[in-house]
Amino acid sequence: MRWYQFGAFSPVFRTHGCRSGPSEPDTATCKPAQGSCGFNEIWSYGNATQVMLEKMVIFRSKVLKPYIQELTKLGVPTMRPLAYEFPNDSGCRHINDQYMLGPRYLVAPVTVQNATSRKMYFPKGVNWKHLWSAQVVTGGQTLTVNAPLDQIPVYERQ
Repeated sequence: MRWYQFGAFSPVFRTHGCRSGPSEPDTATCKPAQGSCGFNEIWSYGNATQVMLEKMVIFRSKVLKPYIQELTKLGVPTMRPLAYEFPNDSGCRHINDQYMLGPRYLVAPVTVQNATSRKMYFPKGVNWKHLWSAQVVTGGQTLTVNAPLDQIPVYERQ
């Protein structure tokens, strides 16, 4: 789930990889045979997980895909360190587990297994609106934010 969330808020988004489980039959004439690993469709992970993954797919399709397509036309980095977007905010320096997706989204992937919260720095000079709850945070502070399994911590610049 956490990798999927990170992927949805990345420039390139594709369910990819090799996981255990039944795979599609090898019908190709490749030698040696090339297995396709376990199924990776969102319904392959069970009903409860499918609901959470669908949320990411729909948001990516409706909101992020057009946004990322516009960003790439500008020739600037799509995923940016905080200091790129906020060069005068010393609090943004040396943060390596958050990033800006373009100038609009502050993204903080959850990388600790079973974590349901994490610390997050909010660059100063702007307010940040939580993408899923609409709660507004004043920039220039570090807070511990909720990160239930179905939500990656993402805030929209106001």
